[in-house]
Amino acid sequence: MVKIEEYESKVLQIKEINQDIRNFILESPKNFSFAPGQFISILIPSNGNRIKRSYSLCSSKLNNKNIDLCINKVDGGMATSYLFNIKEGDYISFIGPMGAFKLAAKSMQKDILFVSTGTGIAPFTCMIPYALERNNNKITLFAGYKTENVVLYDNFFRDLLQKFENFKYKRIISLPKNVKYKGDKGYVQDLINKYLKNDFEGDIYVCGLPEMVEDVYSLLKNKGISKDRIYSEKY
Repeated sequence: MVKIEEYESKVLQIKEINQDIRNFILESPKNFSFAPGQFISILIPSNGNRIKRSYSLCSSKLNNKNIDLCINKVDGGMATSYLFNIKEGDYISFIGPMGAFKLAAKSMQKDILFVSTGTGIAPFTCMIPYALERNNNKITLFAGYKTENVVLYDNFFRDLLQKFENFKYKRIISLPKNVKYKGDKGYVQDLINKYLKNDFEGDIYVCGLPEMVEDVYSLLKNKGISKDRIYSEKY
């Protein structure tokens, strides 16, 4: 079991994905390690105390040695207001790693479907490469977004398509802004209804907004998929 400790880390790079989402690259502290799908809790200064806010650990590339966080700004949120004002070269404190949303050993012998919306895709940037390196069965990602300009890690997953023949990646946009958009339109539930075969016998990992997670869970159960094959995390 990985020990939960407090660390201090230097902010190496901040990438603005769009107005509300930023990618933070932190220097990985010595002896820090985590399992794909886990998260850290950043310690935010507040009136002489510190509050905790949790964020999933991402990976911008296979075997990434840095800590990669994808953070969505919350209007009026104390944590994101603080984080969106820090600069490259600053230091932040956090505790971790934590979380039970990890790949089950039994999943590594099966087909796996990953379903996400928005920043819920973050843990899958670690989990999917890990699975692909160890599992020759079919690995599929269904990712849903509101508009094209909030799509996350698209190039990362397209690169995986080129490297692994057993990987499939489908994204869906609910409100495309480009009138010439020709991809799937709607929600991840629509992708499940359209592409998930009735004889699917693999495991399913779902991460995103609570409403989506609950709706997908109900949809999968109605398709005859038992709850012991469904793993979920609400963002």
